[in-house]
Amino acid sequence: MYAIFFNTTGVKTVVPLEPGKTINSTWYTESCLPLVTKAINLQRPDTGLRGTFLHHVNANSHTSKMTRQFIEESGLHILLHLPYSPDLAPCHFWPFPRITKYLKGRNFSSNSELEGALRKVIGDINEKEFQGLFKLGLNE
Repeated sequence: MYAIFFNTTGVKTVVPLEPGKTINSTWYTESCLPLVTKAINLQRPDTGLRGTFLHHVNANSHTSKMTRQFIEESGLHILLHLPYSPDLAPCHFWPFPRITKYLKGRNFSSNSELEGALRKVIGDINEKEFQGLFKLGLNE
């Protein structure tokens, strides 16, 4: 399992979940969010996290007190997901189907080989495609 964080310019970070572990607030706030904030700060040295929104679904790791506290302290903002609407998450329409299609039917001898293939497929997605995802449903 991997958590993939992206914005209009591409993938910001990919965070693997250790085999046998589960997604929880501690993993999300201590392993994922610091990497995301670091990547954004590196990309935007003048503005940092100002004006940055995370799209969160209603998963426990996204709504926990620990996560909310991290978000508040870091200055991030949350773009809430409609409750009971898992089919409306943009990542379910793209890029996850593209990644799944690329990886489907392939066997990997190690987690690092799988991660390499994952990084290759997401690395092949150009910036215009990421920008298009965020324009879906918007009137221009």
